Amino acid sequence: NRWLWRLHGVHHVPQKVNVANNGVNHVLDIVVAQGAVQLTLALVGFSREAVLAAGLFTAAQGYFVHANIDVRI
Repeated sequence: NRWLWRLHGVHHVPQKVNVANNGVNHVLDIVVAQGAVQLTLALVGFSREAVLAAGLFTAAQGYFVHANIDVRI
């Protein structure tokens, strides 16, 4: 969707991927993406703690992905 890409595209403006890029986001991208996930979890009955944990995990995963660390699995 072109509208959603305009929001998320802000995240892809920097030329090099690094941990600081994880924080480069349009505020509506955060609200739409995280809001959809957290609202869905809450509506299907997950506890507030579980919804919070999912949000924290998502944030931590974003920093890990953008940390530019070579991880061999």
